[in-house]
Amino acid sequence: MMIIDKLKSKNQILLLLFIAGFAFVSCQEKNNNLGLELIPDDQMLQVVTLKDNNTSDSFYERDSPIRVDEPSACIFGVLNDPLLGQTKGSIATQMRLTHKPEINATSVLDSAVILLSYRSFTGDTLTPQNIVVKELSGSLDKDKAYMSSFDVTSLVSDKVIGNGTFTPHQQMSGADTLTQIARIVVTKEYAKHIISLWDKTDESGNLIYENGDAFVKEVKGIYLEPQNVPSNRTGALITTNGSYSISKGMSTYPVDLRIRMHIYTTTTVPDESTDDENDTKDVQKVISLYSTKYSATVPKMEHNYTGTAVADELGNERGSSKYLYVQPNEGLRSVVKLNILSELKDRWTVQSDSIDVDAPDDNLYGNDKIFINKATLKIHVDTLASEYRTMGVPRVMTLRYIPKDSEDGDLRDNENGAYIAGSFSSSSSSYVFDMTKHVIKYLHDKVENSKMYLIPFNRVASTQRAVLFSNKSEQGIEFELIYVKKGISERN
Repeated sequence: MMIIDKLKSKNQILLLLFIAGFAFVSCQEKNNNLGLELIPDDQMLQVVTLKDNNTSDSFYERDSPIRVDEPSACIFGVLNDPLLGQTKGSIATQMRLTHKPEINATSVLDSAVILLSYRSFTGDTLTPQNIVVKELSGSLDKDKAYMSSFDVTSLVSDKVIGNGTFTPHQQMSGADTLTQIARIVVTKEYAKHIISLWDKTDESGNLIYENGDAFVKEVKGIYLEPQNVPSNRTGALITTNGSYSISKGMSTYPVDLRIRMHIYTTTTVPDESTDDENDTKDVQKVISLYSTKYSATVPKMEHNYTGTAVADELGNERGSSKYLYVQPNEGLRSVVKLNILSELKDRWTVQSDSIDVDAPDDNLYGNDKIFINKATLKIHVDTLASEYRTMGVPRVMTLRYIPKDSEDGDLRDNENGAYIAGSFSSSSSSYVFDMTKHVIKYLHDKVENSKMYLIPFNRVASTQRAVLFSNKSEQGIEFELIYVKKGISERN
């Protein structure tokens, strides 16, 4: 507690924060009240640190549908997680020509393969996975937004056009991770059909091989589906169908993990090494198709929690679980509500002045009687249950909430709803969120103290999940508020 004659500016309060002693409390404001009755209310300044890990509500539930088209990468495979059950990732995508193939009427099929490239995976290196590839019978639309709730299998035919088996593994070259490839043999019938299009035209008379849109109308795409692995085996999920760059020293190297199909042919062409124009030779010509940035791609993720501990209290707001769970790809999200904020707002008599919460001095309100210095939320991670050393956890989480003027509760992507980001701290094994601005907005009735949804920042192209401690655990969910109050009256 300090006594001041007169506050000349708001900056004086900021200065006092560095020289005032903090009183640490648990859900109470502990101050030295000796001589309090001798000091006028409007001349009293108190710096308070409030800590609370008891009054939050929390539970976990299934995540809402998310947008999945145009992913930066795709998750593929089957993983039997002893904690979260089975996760299965499949991929539907258009395959496009990157250039016109140099084939002709003499071209004869040699072989055809689909290649799945990957550099990282989650799971074991012992369980083989079988892959079945089917032809799309319906068309994907590049300009359409696809949600995870869309049943992409409605566009898949029963016709199998490829089979393959692979066992995920990782290979290093020094400190570099090498690209691994899963090979899938394509049926001769499907490959021959693509070869036969070399001189075909669309309804406008354009060669199909020279028109990308016409080609994907004729060759609609493929659906890659992993087959289930035995329940007593772990399996794995690989990250594929993406492209990015890695830096090494002063140089940058591209990494191409796009799904691709190569059709190898023997083609007869003129032999230009002789003077006889009738001389020919047989050469190998390749038709290369890629899942490119112009392809419509829709991943499909399936989660089965049957028989797991997670299923017992899934969606139970009044459950007793000491754990919370966060899982990407429309898996699980955690829900948190900070009841302490409602309690503080009810206790403080604060006038709702018209203050711009985005202004530099937005921390002051209520006739300058309260100054919010810092508000922090800390959610602890059970690193052992999360298998942090082997499976990792999301690097960044977001707390999403519904703005007060929002027309709906849409949390589908970054464009809807608002969020607060928190990074994982390995030193404290927790996610830390700066809640300062949110608290100020709430006290000014800019947002409601509603449920906040904890989800990974990367909700689509990730395999990392986290096991967190709920408010019912010994660790609790920690909320810390540092504020200054000057002559503030409180309700009984």
